[in-house]
Amino acid sequence: MSLLSKMFNHAFRVLLSVTLIALFCAKVNAGEAKPVVLASNQPLYLLLQELLQDRAVVTRLMPLGVSPHGFQMSFSQRNSVAKADTVVWVGASLEPFLSGVLSTKDNINTSQLTGIVWPVGYAESHVHENHDQHDHGAYDPHLWLNPDNSLVIAKAVIEHLNDNELLTASDKKALNEQYLSFEASIHQLNNELSQQLQPVHDVPFVVFHDALGHFQQRFGLQQYQVITKTPEQRPGAKHLAELRKTLTHAQCLLVEPYYRQSQALRLRDEFALTMVEIDILGQNATSYSDLIKTLGHQFQQCLSAKP
Repeated sequence: MSLLSKMFNHAFRVLLSVTLIALFCAKVNAGEAKPVVLASNQPLYLLLQELLQDRAVVTRLMPLGVSPHGFQMSFSQRNSVAKADTVVWVGASLEPFLSGVLSTKDNINTSQLTGIVWPVGYAESHVHENHDQHDHGAYDPHLWLNPDNSLVIAKAVIEHLNDNELLTASDKKALNEQYLSFEASIHQLNNELSQQLQPVHDVPFVVFHDALGHFQQRFGLQQYQVITKTPEQRPGAKHLAELRKTLTHAQCLLVEPYYRQSQALRLRDEFALTMVEIDILGQNATSYSDLIKTLGHQFQQCLSAKP
């Protein structure tokens, strides 16, 4: 065999070895890759992070502090949807901008999950309202504000990841154990908030935006009055006139930092209401549990204030 042939054979064996090693490493890395789970908003992002921890790469679509009302996705956000293994979202009533994009994408629509608890009477209260493109329809879509719903979502996400073989065997076992821990923490949170809010459960309050039905009914709080059902629009004169007849019994006004509050400020001053900002999107929360705890504290602060 010539020297040239020997050199060629040696080079071929080296190249083949490198290729096989590269393929092996790629296979190992693929097996160890964590699934990418994209949450549509901050509350779902916090919930998934608390549940999945380092067993998945959890990302968020909407920026912090941005309301879903009127939101439009950028090209990079659409790209994030395309790259995710699965998308967890609330549903079209709150996030219509995702409906078309997710028609051919693996996703979990939390509003369609069996077991989600819906506020009683919400649909009836909306029958005579004027609906626009951001109206919530027959159900209050802010479903994360009832901690019981977080358990339904958590179970669905784990089952979805398992069914689609997106988890390693060790991660499956660890995640099942993590769910039990998450479930216990939610039960404890419910008990703590029930005790915390019981002394003020019968104090009437007003909200700027109709988004608190899940929280209010879960913890047995007094039925509230609503300034507007669509936060992008000014409330009508007829609605405000009706509202003023009942505000004499209220002592607390809850507003969100994402919307203009000029009308809320006028009503606060007119009826000497205590006004407290609440953050239902958890833009400053460190976890889902922290979001709910903070909301409970904000409710207690407002409802405990002396008129």
